[in-house]
Parts: sequence; structure tokens; C-alpha cells
Amino acid sequence: MDNLQKLPEQKRKTILWVVVVIIAILFFVIWLVSMKKSLQNFSKEKVFQNFELPEIPENIIQNPVQEMMANTPQFNEEELQALEQLLEEEKQQESQKSNQ
Repeated sequence: MDNLQKLPEQKRKTILWVVVVIIAILFFVIWLVSMKKSLQNFSKEKVFQNFELPEIPENIIQNPVQEMMANTPQFNEEELQALEQLLEEEKQQESQKSNQ
């Protein structure tokens, strides 16, 4: 220790950085080894067991279009004409605003 203190500052810094790099490489190698072991023990089945996915009803799986159509509102002719008229009025108002 006494010899180390007597060395010039630049040499002491160099020694310090060499020691730090060696320790960093050692930790990196240990981390790689532990990751390799973890990946070897990895099980896809265990991962999917931890997820609790909701059950999908059979009728949706079998015929999703019918399910969507059942939930879609049905309009009669009068309602459709009223909606078309509203859309036309909106278009006219938008064109008037853009012309101003």
C-alpha cells in the first residue's frame, strides 16, 4: 500500500481504471452465465399459466358477424331519410363556413 501511494498520480489513476474494468468484465461474465441459466429454465407454459385471459364465448368464436349484427341498431326508412337530411344540412353549413 505504501508503494502505491508513492507512485505518480497518473499511474495510480491508470491502475484504478484497470481494476475497475477488470471488475466490470467479471460482473458482466457472471451476468451472462446467470442469464444463460435463466433462459434454459424458461418455460413458455409457466408464462401462459400466469396470465388470466378472459374466456371468449363460443357463439362469438363460431359466428362473429351475426354477433355484431345483433348489436347493430336497425333503422327504418324514415329514420334513414332523417339521417341523410341531417348529413346534407351539416355539409351545407360546413360549405357556408368555408366560403365566409
